[in-house]
Formats: sequence, structure tokens, C-alpha cells
Amino acid sequence: MSWLLIVDDNEMFRKIFRSSLMQHLDTIDIREAGSAEKALAEILDAPPFLIFVDIQLPKENGLQLTRKIKHLYPKIIVVVCTTFDSNEYRKAAHRAGADYFVSKSAIEVKELIKLIQSHF
Repeated sequence: MSWLLIVDDNEMFRKIFRSSLMQHLDTIDIREAGSAEKALAEILDAPPFLIFVDIQLPKENGLQLTRKIKHLYPKIIVVVCTTFDSNEYRKAAHRAGADYFVSKSAIEVKELIKLIQSHF
């Protein structure tokens, strides 16, 4: 079964985001990780097709995680999803290898569903 991963240290955000996606994506397994370390452990055996990554993570930030993911698994689609919506962060996410950048304050679930389905 295809799956995607939400990586965010805010458990409440992860749960709400996951629930919102699950209402529209019943054929995709949606998993969660609260840190870069847990995310990397989660994807080792069978990589997901898409990962949502927050920039602010404990120990290792989301940009560092994005670099690692893209180095190890270049075909995984990485969506940086953060409250830090600035051109500086957008450029940094792009340099790290992110395929998309989404501001948490401007999340539109319907648009994200289209994005996910376009890569599923």
C-alpha cells in the first residue's frame, strides 16, 4: 500500500492534519513522526511516495532532513510545510531539495489533496 509521512514536532498539528487528509485519501496510509530521527527510521524499510516536513524540528531541522531524504531517496516528493512563510525560507527549502513549500497558515486541504493525488 502506498503511504505518506507527516513530520512535525507538534503532535496536535500532526493529528489534525492527518485526520483532514484521511477524510479524502482513504486508500493511502498516512503515518506520523515527531522528529527527523523518527522520520528516517520510519522510511528505511519502505519509503513513502511523499513526505510533509516542518522546518522546526528537535535536534535536526526540517531542511537538514529534506537534504538527507533527497540524497537517500531522490524520488520521494518532499513538501516543506511550516509557519515560517518567507522568501528566505522558501529559497532555503528549494536549495535543500524540497519539491513544494506550503505555509501552515494558508493550508488548503483541497489543494493538498490534488497535489498528493498528482503524485500517487
